[in-house]
Amino acid sequence: MEQINLKNIPNHPEVSIAELPEKVLGGTSALEFSNFVKSLKSGGYKFLVLDLHNVRIMNSSGLGMIVAAYTTLKKDTIELILINVPEKIQHLLSITHLDQILTQYTKFEDFIATL
Repeated sequence: MEQINLKNIPNHPEVSIAELPEKVLGGTSALEFSNFVKSLKSGGYKFLVLDLHNVRIMNSSGLGMIVAAYTTLKKDTIELILINVPEKIQHLLSITHLDQILTQYTKFEDFIATL
């Protein structure tokens, strides 16, 4: 997987933001992403926000990575949030009904307003 850019929010230490790369295709990247998600458990986070604004290509393995992250984090009461979901990716989430399971916000500010 291309580089995942991480951001922490100074006023919200319980929130970590990960910007996903242009291509989310699973494969060998799935293990790297899984290790990244597991590392959040010990960080005291309550939310992992996946910023998808860069994502142009996502296949079923990429969707599987996100579902696996959701499941792993949920066990540790960390909520997975999606923001800036491109229309093409939104369509994938819709046809797989993941849009009914995964929490989404149009932009980060909309999510922060709920805290």
